[in-house]
Amino acid sequence: MNEEMETAKEELQSTNEELMTLNEELGIRNMELNHVNNDMINLLRSISLPVLILSNDLRIRRFNSAAEPVFNLISTDVGRPISNIKPNIAVPDLEQASLQVIDTLNSAEQEVQDRWGHWYSMQIRPYRTTDNKIDGVIITFADIDVIKQSISVAQEAREYAEAIVETVRHPMVVLDSDLRLKTVNKAFCQTFRMTPGEVSGQSIFEILNSKWNLLELRTLLTALLEQDKAFEDFAVSGDITDSGKLTMFINARRIVKLHDNTKLILMAFEIIVS
Repeated sequence: MNEEMETAKEELQSTNEELMTLNEELGIRNMELNHVNNDMINLLRSISLPVLILSNDLRIRRFNSAAEPVFNLISTDVGRPISNIKPNIAVPDLEQASLQVIDTLNSAEQEVQDRWGHWYSMQIRPYRTTDNKIDGVIITFADIDVIKQSISVAQEAREYAEAIVETVRHPMVVLDSDLRLKTVNKAFCQTFRMTPGEVSGQSIFEILNSKWNLLELRTLLTALLEQDKAFEDFAVSGDITDSGKLTMFINARRIVKLHDNTKLILMAFEIIVS
């Protein structure tokens, strides 16, 4: 009987030691989990971009403070379906787009606006676990309002410039960096009896049966592109059109696009009929 009690006591002691070991491992794992959770919380707080994490069933799992005004969220919204939220941003197909990302594993991106007209680039990416399983989506919003406004201003400026070029009575063209016709105005087409479709992409030296294939003109245009040497009143005479002999004076300036440093040439022609 004493031997059985001693054996039971040893087994109980062994079991207690195993439990203590398990408790220590569990404590270490809980500590590691707390560290990971704290890291996640601090990471989300430090990110200025709105971040929203949804589960596979499109319930709100986590979001940072930057996402609160965008999606009109409060802390108690965690666990609620995203369909129950009335965001301050117009994304009518958010649920469908999120489900598609989960199904296809392909990220999605689109430009969206909030109710005040502010522009964002929304990106939806699959949420991957450490064992590479998909467990929802991560939605981020990048502020592109300044870019959109710049594009709008540039578009307005371009349309304004094109309108001016079209109303100018003198022939005008824009050449690309290969000295090919990129844009021609109405006066150019009327003067030289060509359509924009006929000359677009053509070398300035090949149109009109290569009558402008002049070494001096080629040298001037090359120097203009490479060294920004503008020129004025370069004279070309001869039977350039079907209207008979005429003299034209060419003025040219280099244009450099700010966003990609593309070099263009603006040429204007003053025609004098002999």
